[in-house]
Amino acid sequence: MIDFNNLLVNRLIIHTINAKQDGQDSATVDASNEISEIDHNVLEIIRNRLIDAAGRNSKAFELDIENSNPDSFFELSNGIYELDEAAFLQRTTEIAELLADCQRRVSIPSGYLLILDCLNNESNLPIIIVIKAEPHEALQFSINGGHTQVNVLHKVFLSPSQKLYKIGIIYKKTEEETENVNEQFGCFLYDDQFRADTHPAEYFFKDFLGFTVGNNSKIQSQRFYDKTKNFILTNVQKL
Repeated sequence: MIDFNNLLVNRLIIHTINAKQDGQDSATVDASNEISEIDHNVLEIIRNRLIDAAGRNSKAFELDIENSNPDSFFELSNGIYELDEAAFLQRTTEIAELLADCQRRVSIPSGYLLILDCLNNESNLPIIIVIKAEPHEALQFSINGGHTQVNVLHKVFLSPSQKLYKIGIIYKKTEEETENVNEQFGCFLYDDQFRADTHPAEYFFKDFLGFTVGNNSKIQSQRFYDKTKNFILTNVQKL
């Protein structure tokens, strides 16, 4: 697994994903045309959210890459660290459009797609991180000229008390070329909406990221338990 304390963020870009509306086939993208500036405080918040997500074992999973086709997230993100600024903007827009195309239900909310081009400082190997963060509102208290004020903060995201985000990561494990993608690359999913009696959102981990849960024992055990329980409740108790 990745040690996020050794994470070097080279570039960050944030695209906006607008929820699907009635009459539309899918969600839409408001693409950013510039790379975001990253100060120390912003980087620390992102790093802390990643560390917190990785430590939440009930919602964090090591998965496998299933889709490595030319138009897949894997192929779009592979080699992104080598791109110049113009190509990086174009490629990340294509990644955002891929996510939007996978959001084909009105019930899937809008959000920001953060795409981070990173490097593992220890291994010097690339890491690509995508975070879909849903905005919410919060209140801010301040004292101005002896008077107290409470202001509404709109479109707040990645706050620790409102973990409304999903994270997908592909990281390179070795420079050695191999026919098996999963021997050369690892992948990680964090889904805040995951609950013990449900499963990670397929539109994000499967349709968008191209990951598979087939080899994850934790998820498969939960699915086996759920199916067995439902079978007993439906059939055995009626005997």
